[in-house]
Amino acid sequence: MADQYGNQTYTHQQNAYGNQGYAQHHTSHTTVVVQQPGVQIRNKRQWRNGLGGCLNDLPICLLSTFCFECYGCYMVTKADEHCCLGWCCPGYLLPVRSYVRGRLGIEGSVLKDFCAVSCCGPCVMCQLAQELKESTECGEWQAA
Repeated sequence: MADQYGNQTYTHQQNAYGNQGYAQHHTSHTTVVVQQPGVQIRNKRQWRNGLGGCLNDLPICLLSTFCFECYGCYMVTKADEHCCLGWCCPGYLLPVRSYVRGRLGIEGSVLKDFCAVSCCGPCVMCQLAQELKESTECGEWQAA
């Protein structure tokens, strides 16, 4: 029980065995949860440019095709990775494409990413570069 100043008070009581003890009086508070925390799910979307859409942005197409490693280094920095990834890690496009796809909420799977990267790396590079460029321009992509 609390006194007039809000301090807990104790009463001296004797229990059934004849022992004396102290009993504490408790007050309880009820907490009402208005909204449960959860994950916000957004709808998945398609790539803005398909793998065949390389010619939509000719400079990116040419850089992706003829300067693959150099442009790869530049492009992965836009995807929040270290620039050496393009030089040092063969097969780096697969995890980068999966990361970008997941972060932008684009439909697909790791299997589809693997098939795309295996069939035409420069096309994937071009697609990623175009997606990052357009997503940055509209404010959808921001460096982490």
